[in-house]
Amino acid sequence: MNNILLFLCSGTSSRFNGKTKALSKLTDKSIIEYNIEHLKDLYDAVYVVANENNVSEFEQYNLDANLLAIKTGNGDADSLLNALDELKKIVDFENCILTLCWGDTVFYRTDVFTKLIKNNNRKLQIACALD
Repeated sequence: MNNILLFLCSGTSSRFNGKTKALSKLTDKSIIEYNIEHLKDLYDAVYVVANENNVSEFEQYNLDANLLAIKTGNGDADSLLNALDELKKIVDFENCILTLCWGDTVFYRTDVFTKLIKNNNRKLQIACALD
């Protein structure tokens, strides 16, 4: 069973003046670079889903992840469904555990992800930020 990590970065960032939130700098790295660096060793594969209008911004970062582009514009649920449809073309969902994350959230604690992997009893997991 493969463990797959999917970062959803397909929003239009309308409340962020159109700036792609996942590419905002923390220090010397963007949020998505930081997240990938800290979590990639826990997973067999990492995917970043961007919208077709900003995927070129992500390509400039040479991320250590697979990059997918989707059509967006009908809200988070529609984007999530489009992301899963795109991923389904290249990943066998029957033989994987899929963990979904929002790409503009900083995940500084890997222990939550380790627990998700060790205690998985479902095919789909969603990781959210801890307060």
